[in-house]
Amino acid sequence: MQFQRGNIGAFFRGDKFLKGWWALEKNAIDLSGYAHHGTVNGALSVPGIITPSSYYFNGSSYIEVSGHSDFQPTTNISFGGWIKTGITNNNIYTFLCYGGKTAGNPSAYEISVYNRKINAFVRFTGGGKAVNSVSYVNDNKPHFVVVTVFGNLISLYIDGKLEVTDNTGTGNISYGAGTQYFALGTEINAGSPQYYYNGYVDEAFFFSRVLSAQEISRYYKWVTGAPKRKYTFEPIELPQPNFFPFF
Repeated sequence: MQFQRGNIGAFFRGDKFLKGWWALEKNAIDLSGYAHHGTVNGALSVPGIITPSSYYFNGSSYIEVSGHSDFQPTTNISFGGWIKTGITNNNIYTFLCYGGKTAGNPSAYEISVYNRKINAFVRFTGGGKAVNSVSYVNDNKPHFVVVTVFGNLISLYIDGKLEVTDNTGTGNISYGAGTQYFALGTEINAGSPQYYYNGYVDEAFFFSRVLSAQEISRYYKWVTGAPKRKYTFEPIELPQPNFFPFF
């Protein structure tokens, strides 16, 4: 693959903790090198909101990736991606989730648009915890959303800036006992898909480490900042030095 401006895998090139990277360039192939490829269920490949292509989720479509131990660290994770939506009501629209389809197999972590803001949820052994952004994201503009979990500290970033934190959870991240799934465009939480997302997703990812605030900010600035000016040097004819012959 030829890297594009905005590619998570380009900015974090060679990072062995990038366990899932779905650039969503007309397919759901995992480009992290760990081969966690997804299956597209009704989502449409469209011109990209950040890179050349994205996927549009119409409220009944999703992308599903088989669960794996790579997605199940008990602490220290980061996940997210780019979204664009114009949702106007206060319902739940989940665009990233890791959970199971059977009873007793609840979601371990997810990101949703809720009340037109971002809602991030993490399930610890001591119970689930959620944080809600201050910023609204339903303005039909691209937004970069990242959630990190360090111990019991949940941090939510939007567009390169820290929005909110919560450290009241207890224990480790908790996963269900049954088959797990990583999903884009829907919530999978102890049952069939629900809370379908309506909008665009691009450059979804999962790290089995905590991204720093500096890394998140620098990546966002790299994507959205003005490209560095390119200078073109044209060949010119240099003047000949003065020559005075001696007689």
